[in-house]
Amino acid sequence: MNYKIVLISLLLFTLIFNACKNSNEYDSAKDKVDLDIGIEVNPSDPDLLDARSRAEEKLIGINKEGLFNSLITDYWHYDVVVKGTGPVDDFKGYWLKFNEDQTYLQGLYDKELVKGKWNYNPDTERLTMLPDNKDGMPSEFTLMPKPKTIICVGTPDFRNNDTQMKLVQVTGFPVFE
Repeated sequence: MNYKIVLISLLLFTLIFNACKNSNEYDSAKDKVDLDIGIEVNPSDPDLLDARSRAEEKLIGINKEGLFNSLITDYWHYDVVVKGTGPVDDFKGYWLKFNEDQTYLQGLYDKELVKGKWNYNPDTERLTMLPDNKDGMPSEFTLMPKPKTIICVGTPDFRNNDTQMKLVQVTGFPVFE
């Protein structure tokens, strides 16, 4: 129970912080393609190879009955990203799109930047994402779904347990304001 109170407090703080700051310029944001909210790894790092192998195992035996139906509806815009003890400001305009065929796209405004595979395990409430790029580190999040919103809490399996996100369900790409 205390975990939920801390998470909600952290998200409220982040929302207030983000509401008080100026927005980034589209031109500077559109050139950023680093969507890695996990850890930085070297492509030849044995930890990366092991993590990708473990993620592949989690994608085996996809059960259509286990689909989280609202996850595959519309786009999910990054509303808040917290890494460590503070918010990450570089995610304005980023989005996720989960497809019924267990593939996903990540992008910035109208650009597709990352493709990959995903699986949602309803028993553990965990979403596993594996980028198609062989240098990409997989990620896994415990999901706390609400109507039109998902809170994602990183898990230790792929060392992104210091990351939390709030995703908001929206029709279409984010629009630059």
